[in-house]
Amino acid sequence: MNPPIDPRSNRPHKTTRIRVVVALVVLAVLTGITAEAEEPNTLFIETITVTGLRNVSREVVVSESLLREGESYTEEQLRQAVFRINRLPFVLETSFSLRKGTKRGTHKLVIEVKETLRFFFGLEMPMVITDLPFSIEPELIQPPLRRSEFDEDAEGLLLAGYRFFIGSRGVLFAALDTTTEGIEVGYTQYDLFGANAFLNVGISHGIGNDSWGSDLEFGLPVKGNHSLRLLWSGRQEDWTSQSSRSRDWERHLAFRWHSDTRNDILFATRGALITAGIEYFDSRYRSRDLPHEFNDAQPEIRFQRDEDLLAAVFTAQKFHQINSRSSWSFGGRAAVGRAHYWVTEDSWWSQYLPNDVNQQIFEADANIGYLHTLWRPAASRQLNDLRWRTNLSLYGGHSQYDKFTTNDSIGRLSLTTSLAWRSRWGVLRFAVSYRKFLGDTDGHREWSGALR
Repeated sequence: MNPPIDPRSNRPHKTTRIRVVVALVVLAVLTGITAEAEEPNTLFIETITVTGLRNVSREVVVSESLLREGESYTEEQLRQAVFRINRLPFVLETSFSLRKGTKRGTHKLVIEVKETLRFFFGLEMPMVITDLPFSIEPELIQPPLRRSEFDEDAEGLLLAGYRFFIGSRGVLFAALDTTTEGIEVGYTQYDLFGANAFLNVGISHGIGNDSWGSDLEFGLPVKGNHSLRLLWSGRQEDWTSQSSRSRDWERHLAFRWHSDTRNDILFATRGALITAGIEYFDSRYRSRDLPHEFNDAQPEIRFQRDEDLLAAVFTAQKFHQINSRSSWSFGGRAAVGRAHYWVTEDSWWSQYLPNDVNQQIFEADANIGYLHTLWRPAASRQLNDLRWRTNLSLYGGHSQYDKFTTNDSIGRLSLTTSLAWRSRWGVLRFAVSYRKFLGDTDGHREWSGALR
């Protein structure tokens, strides 16, 4: 006969506790193994070596990579560092490899860089087919706020210049540029203040016309591929006719947050580009009669136009690689702003608009594209490739006026296909674009031209 069980006995409770402890230990071990498997492996970089350099200094390449000797990085961080180097304007292609270090668990990083030539050129030949009797740009917000690396409606461009590498972190260039119709000289300083910042300054002067321009861009890295950008540009042009002298000038100021993970600045197949910021643009025009030979008094201004625009702009573009030759992309842009426009009364311009107008502006566009490498030689030393790109974009804009009873809306559908050849010398691109305008464009012809 079995003895009765003492209800005060704790033996069953001891067994339960043992099981709970064993289960917790097993769970902790499994959790540790899972966490270790999910945690990306880091590589300790003992030294950084840069090969293939002819003109570019090692300091510029290493500072742009944001890598430091004696630190640990994941393979993805090393890949992003190579992408940053590859976005430099004088670098054509970049790759990296790892070698064993002097101690166990350390690595030597070797970055191979293929440079462009000191002499560079760019040729853009667009052809536009439209359903309008003549080509217009009905967007409410016009360049330079509309300047984008994804703008398929860029005008023709011819650029030829030469780079001079100054010291270990400076680059000076001089070029002939048809966008400024003259000569352009610029300088870029990398790794400014030892904080991986950069500064671009440029001056342009027109040939055959009295025009001057200046540009400035300052970039300060925040973390990884994120940075803050401050941009300023100004243009001034004077011309004289038989009876009058005129001056037209414009200024553009922008402050942007910039995130860039693209693997290439021209033909990206991976990564994304995202920007967000506040931009201000103003334009002034003055025209006055020339002094008469019998009257030395300074003539009054006979026509005056002032306009300014303040806008918040957001852009995003994402790139996905399909295979070694093909990729596709999608993106868009949104802008909200307020414009003010003023002209002298009783002028021909006032036939289309009141002399003092405020305007609320809303814009958005979306695009999808496909990029395919048609030809690239097996010998990588030649560094030539031929690309085909097709892009479909849809634009929509809406404006509200304070002195009009009706508001205006407009849209545009664009299909662009292009061929681009790139080598160590530069880029040659031919593009054909078809534009279908949606809505009433008559209300925007003069107004859009004023916001250029």
